[in-house]
Amino acid sequence: MKTKKNWKTTFINISSITVLGIFLMFVFGTNSNLSKGVTANKILQIETGMTEEMVKSILGNPFEIKSENNKNEITYYYSKPVMLSKNYPMLWVHFNQDLKVREVYAKRYIYFGADDEGIYALAKSKSINKDLFYKCFP
Repeated sequence: MKTKKNWKTTFINISSITVLGIFLMFVFGTNSNLSKGVTANKILQIETGMTEEMVKSILGNPFEIKSENNKNEITYYYSKPVMLSKNYPMLWVHFNQDLKVREVYAKRYIYFGADDEGIYALAKSKSINKDLFYKCFP
């Protein structure tokens, strides 16, 4: 009898953890915190050499602008991390010293930010993971 009770208790504990895990994945699944109006199609319109004004006319205002490497280069942050989200997209537009687009880069952070994967890059050439890109940026 003691063995059956331990087996039942173990099964109930494992079942409870599984149900809780599934619930948390639905509640804290994929989310995003993107600047208003950012979409995949708009991101794809950005080209190297564009001015800040051109980028803003397409993507709108970024959440934040940061100076890079004390070289008069700046980065526009069009996304913010999403706490307690299983995965979320991030988007940056990097400008060179002439304040023209040098690079556009998008990542998808996964496992609550513990890991990430690049899903779009525009620099001298373009690289894209279409499936994930369009899932992250509707």
